[in-house]
Amino acid sequence: MMAKKVAKKSGAKEEGSKKPAPPSEKAGVVKKEAKKSAKKAPAKKAVKKAENKTVPTRRSVAGFLAKVDPKRRPDCERLIEIIGSVVGEEPAMWGHSIVGFGKYHYVYESGRQGDMPLAGFSARANALVVYIPNGHAGEPELMARLGKYKTGKSCLYIQSLADVDEVVLKELVKRSVVEVRRRRPG
Repeated sequence: MMAKKVAKKSGAKEEGSKKPAPPSEKAGVVKKEAKKSAKKAPAKKAVKKAENKTVPTRRSVAGFLAKVDPKRRPDCERLIEIIGSVVGEEPAMWGHSIVGFGKYHYVYESGRQGDMPLAGFSARANALVVYIPNGHAGEPELMARLGKYKTGKSCLYIQSLADVDEVVLKELVKRSVVEVRRRRPG
C-alpha cells in the first residue's frame, strides 16, 4: 500500500496499472513552480490613511478646565481671554486636551490634509503649551522680549504666565493668526 502512495505522488506508473503515464516530468515541474511564484507574489495591501488625532470634539472646555491642576487653571483662563481676543472666536476642544480657537485647513505635499485651530493651548503636566501654527522663528525681536520659555516647531512651552510678558505673547499669537489667515484663506 505504501508503495502505491509513493508511486502516485512521484507520478510513476504502478505495477499492474493500466493508466497512461502522466505528461512529462518537466511540464509538471513548470506548473508547480508557476503555482509557487503566484503564491510568493506580494499581495497588494490596502494602505490605510492615518486619521488625524487633532480634530474638534464635542467635549466641554469648562469640563477640561475643571480637570486641570488648580495651580494652572488661572493661567488657562487667562490664555482663553488672550487667544480668544486675538482670534475673535469661542474656544473649542480639539482632541482630548487642546483648547483651540478658530480653524484653518491644511494640505501637505503628500496629500494629507485636515483642519487645525488657528491658535490654542493645552495644560500639560510640565508646562502650558501655546500652539501658534505659524511658529515663532520669524519673530526674533518678540522672542527676545517674551521671557522664560522653551520652543518646539509651533509650540511655546511656558511654566507659568508670570514667566512671560503677556503683551508680547498676545502679539506673537496675533502675528501667527494673521499670517495663517493670509496663507490659507477660508
